[in-house]
Amino acid sequence: MSNEQSTLPCGWAMAPLGTLGNFINGRGFKKSEWSDKGLPIIRIQNLTGSGESFNRYSGPLEEKHRVNPGDLLVSWSATLDAYIWNGPTSALNQHIYKVEPFIDKLYLFYCIKAYLVRLVEQIHGTGMQHITKGRFMNTMVPVAPLPEQRRIVAKVEALLAESKTAREALDKVPVLLRRFRQSVLAKAFRGELTQRDPNDEPAQKLLERIRQERNKRKQTSLTDNQKEPPADLPKLPETWVWTNVGHISENYDGKRIPVKDKDREKMKGDLPYYGASGIIDYVNDYIFDGEYLLISEDGANLLSRSTPIAFIAKGKFWVNNHAHVVKTCGQIPLAYVEAYFNSISLAKWVTGTAQPKLTQGKMNTIPIPLAPLEEQKRIVAKIQELFSLADGIETAVKKAKQRADRIDQAILAKAFRGELVPQNPNDEPASVLLQRLKSKVKQQSTIQTELAN
Repeated sequence: MSNEQSTLPCGWAMAPLGTLGNFINGRGFKKSEWSDKGLPIIRIQNLTGSGESFNRYSGPLEEKHRVNPGDLLVSWSATLDAYIWNGPTSALNQHIYKVEPFIDKLYLFYCIKAYLVRLVEQIHGTGMQHITKGRFMNTMVPVAPLPEQRRIVAKVEALLAESKTAREALDKVPVLLRRFRQSVLAKAFRGELTQRDPNDEPAQKLLERIRQERNKRKQTSLTDNQKEPPADLPKLPETWVWTNVGHISENYDGKRIPVKDKDREKMKGDLPYYGASGIIDYVNDYIFDGEYLLISEDGANLLSRSTPIAFIAKGKFWVNNHAHVVKTCGQIPLAYVEAYFNSISLAKWVTGTAQPKLTQGKMNTIPIPLAPLEEQKRIVAKIQELFSLADGIETAVKKAKQRADRIDQAILAKAFRGELVPQNPNDEPASVLLQRLKSKVKQQSTIQTELAN
């Protein structure tokens, strides 16, 4: 405290937090007192936003436990923070203080927010989970002259508003990047992402070579899953052709082996174990060795698309029965088919609602626009270039958000070091204000004692 006192601006003073307002603890409501009508009971989750529903109370309530819009509240058990209540008139629950300030309310609000961060760091450093009432009330905080308190509040709120605007702008970037990536993929498979090269071999010849190769390996019959694509598909560039996934890929689902959680515990290792949405574990053995395309077979993600539907697995790995395993034919880049699957909606081919499923048969019928082989490579390279750009922006935004999250605390730190606004030597010193408050509190205490007798 002495160090802080010695570095205070002229006219400032240190004071225990508990002397700067009347801190009224909430009422302990029994579960039997809860009702479906009456005043909402403010609990910590209603302040933090982790719970929006209220329990209610319709019985008699002391005025001190009544909270009105604009009241200053402090949660001091488990979750430590200060709030300005902006809800309806409510009842105050225990472990939350309603504060009747003796100084500027918003100055006290921001001061508590700033110093609670220090308290949280201190109690976590000692292994404690909760702050005691005594420690909270005796926390020494800097008090500026009253006119300066109001100047500080005005400056803090202006800077916090700018910080909020910046964070809101950053929050929009991930959505814009998702749209950008989808736009890139959509253009790629309309032939709008790369230039045509007249020297490229048409895709129809590539498709014929794939068919001839299959004939040599006695894969001559086209099953129902490999029928020609519908004739009413969108028009493609002249050297492109529509085909089906089953025409240009070979399926290895028959090699998959699911392993139960308890059995995987006995085979822990460093080789990836894949499921429908990527790596879910690591094991000490493998089924596949090479480069394959994995495509989700089941799960809500087939429709929600919260993670990629298709992803490439390389090296030695294991796959359970929730992801299809395919290789492409004719040197078609796996990344080309991967990008296409991640660009389209699979709703038309997915069966089931409670547990969506993309069967191997349905997957093989999915139409895919086939570009000339050399153009496929250019498309993949362009997608990777643009996605890399988007990834770089995303990384920069994450770092900027981390910095922005620290800005608010930095603003408060500067405010309560007296570095945010200039001091005015004509302001009444805080020591005089605190002495007046001390006299007032002492007088009130004397009156209460006399009334009690």
